[in-house]
Amino acid sequence: MDITSVTNGTESGTQQVTVTITDDDPTPTVTLGVDTTSISEAGGVATLTATLSAVSGQNVTVDLGFSSTATLVDDYTASRASIVVLAGSPTGSITLTAVQDSSYEGTESITVDIVSVTNGTELGSQQLSIAIIDDDAQPRRGSGGNLPTPAPIAQPGASGSTTAPMGPDGGQITAGSLTVSFPPGALGKQVEMTVSIGNNIATGITPPPGTTLLPKQIEVTPGSPIALRKPVTLVITLTQADITAAGGNISNILVAVVTPSGVQTLPVKIEGTTLVVTVEHFSTFVLLRATQSRPILLGPAAGSVSPDLGTTLNWANPRGRPSMSWR
Repeated sequence: MDITSVTNGTESGTQQVTVTITDDDPTPTVTLGVDTTSISEAGGVATLTATLSAVSGQNVTVDLGFSSTATLVDDYTASRASIVVLAGSPTGSITLTAVQDSSYEGTESITVDIVSVTNGTELGSQQLSIAIIDDDAQPRRGSGGNLPTPAPIAQPGASGSTTAPMGPDGGQITAGSLTVSFPPGALGKQVEMTVSIGNNIATGITPPPGTTLLPKQIEVTPGSPIALRKPVTLVITLTQADITAAGGNISNILVAVVTPSGVQTLPVKIEGTTLVVTVEHFSTFVLLRATQSRPILLGPAAGSVSPDLGTTLNWANPRGRPSMSWR
């Protein structure tokens, strides 16, 4: 405070006094809210609002963090990365707007957290979740994705390679005599998947003891790094040449995965002239001929197999009693 004038007297020099008013109001706490928990991919908008427990005489800045399956910029945009509650105001807001695209990605989610608060404190742990509802058509079962026409299906036994999109809803991709089935949930996002089967074996593959390599190599390769969340099924249709190379007995054929530590055989189910294998990793797979006895997993169809034990095992149906005869 200053003396501006004196009546019937004079100011002794320059008189000035400073008085400090100490604010005894508590720092306001911040609560985060949203006006909707789901928005359409076609430009849907969600409004995020920060609410103070009490009006503040200072601007309160709430810095936000965004995470989860939806990607900022690619799948949605934010009008600001922080919410500013102006001095004297109880609330402040920003908006999130979905970005339209033409790829099927399924429902994606946005998780919003408070990273820090300036001139205030977060009330507990505030977190919001908003779903982006995809409006694109789902991939067709059997084609592996949104293709103009289904992936070509080659004749059984043929070599081939097919590249097609595959996403979280699953589907099938066929290449030559190979069909790979992806159950729903096997993939966490949509990727370009290449499936191939050929008669050339890569060099440096050493078969396990008691086996020899057959001329058949299989590749299941994603276009970008991704791990399988659920096992996928390989269905391999054999030609007469494949069976002849195995000594005339389908039961002699094994499927193996090529790993950095070597070649490891996998459980195989025989269904007629097809081999059915469940795998848990993307890799290279080869066919082997067993030169020693091994267990056989029989399917429900009637038939017979002749392992290298000098016997023939015949079976009629799932409830029929198998019979064994020596030869």
